[in-house]
Amino acid sequence: MTEEYEDIPGTSIHSDHNLQDEDYIGSIQSTMRDIASDGNVVFVGRGGHVILKDMPDVLRVGVVAHYEDRKRHRYAKRKFVGKRML
Repeated sequence: MTEEYEDIPGTSIHSDHNLQDEDYIGSIQSTMRDIASDGNVVFVGRGGHVILKDMPDVLRVGVVAHYEDRKRHRYAKRKFVGKRML
C-alpha cells in the first residue's frame, strides 16, 4: 500500500506540504478498493471491513483472542511500557 500511496500526485492531497485528513482518508479508501478489486488480498486493520462493505465478493473475518489472553497481553504491554519509562 505504501507504493500505491506514494504514486498519488502530490498536488491532489497536499496543501502547503500538509496532508489534509479528508484527502488522506479518501486516498486510503481508493487504494484499498483498487487493490481489493485486483484479486486476492488480506488487509489487517485499516478499517477494511468498513471500506469494502459494498463489495459483495469480499470475505470479512474478525479474529478475537480469548478474554484471558487479551487481559494478559494488555498487562504485559503496560508492564513493558512502565519499565521503559524508568
